[in-house]
Amino acid sequence: MITPDIFFIALDGQFIKQNYDLMSRGDWFDLPASLSDGRIVKITFEKGGPGSKLFKEVFAQWQT
Repeated sequence: MITPDIFFIALDGQFIKQNYDLMSRGDWFDLPASLSDGRIVKITFEKGGPGSKLFKEVFAQWQT
């Protein structure tokens, strides 16, 4: 059960390829979220060198 104070993130559904491309290509990516009052917020993550390496390793494991 999802409650108002619980959220989850998933790479699933019709946008999986687009989301994968966005997270694996650039030096940063946005994580949008919808609040309970209908507003949309966006958190921007900058990966940098170590983060880019980590994403490559994680996605390589995920693909196997």
